[in-house]
Amino acid sequence: MTIVDAHRPDNLIETGYYDTSPFPSGNGYNGCWGVYPYFSNDLIAASDIEEGLFILQPDYQRASYLEGVVSEEGTGMLLPGSLVEILGTEQTSITDFLGGYKTGTSAPGLYDVRVSKSGCLTEIASGVELLQAEVTSLNFNLTCTASVAIEHPEDIILEVNPSVFQDHCTLTWNEISEALEIQIFDLCGRLVESMSMDTRSGRIDLGADLHPGIYLIDLQADDLRQQVRVIRL
Repeated sequence: MTIVDAHRPDNLIETGYYDTSPFPSGNGYNGCWGVYPYFSNDLIAASDIEEGLFILQPDYQRASYLEGVVSEEGTGMLLPGSLVEILGTEQTSITDFLGGYKTGTSAPGLYDVRVSKSGCLTEIASGVELLQAEVTSLNFNLTCTASVAIEHPEDIILEVNPSVFQDHCTLTWNEISEALEIQIFDLCGRLVESMSMDTRSGRIDLGADLHPGIYLIDLQADDLRQQVRVIRL
């Protein structure tokens, strides 16, 4: 049985746990199968298929929240798919479509927070204070391999058209000397498609296998990085 602080519905944090079964977790029919938490005296009834009925008195605690945005140093580009970890706990979060993350802990205190993403330097914020029932805001700016300014950016073409499509959109590129890295993220920051193109110039259709929704296409070529938001109808 778990207890979750739901004061912030978009950032649910587990604050309590009780295992009614002496058997290890795994597949099977052991453990708690039913919970009734609606008594006026706050008691919880938990029914274990083998161990019987448990009457529990919870000590409800508020969570400590950590939220923010991860972007690229210098360009300000949002970085979806970044991993945010509160070290010393099992709490992690993946940044969403807009580079945002939401996580937290059941115990207030001082923590080190680590942020990492492929192609970027990992950053650790030390001694971050998380307070009970409060939101601590912490933004990160990561240095990425594609953040160096190029000498003649006007010579490079990276275009995605149309931005709103039913079947597919078309990516066109020109005048690049290294491989073009293409990543597509959904609204939750999950990487849904990734590919690499080795030709100096070309075009390719994207999005045919995407479900309807909003996506971020992240393009990296030479020292240029570009992000395009598209909608699949």
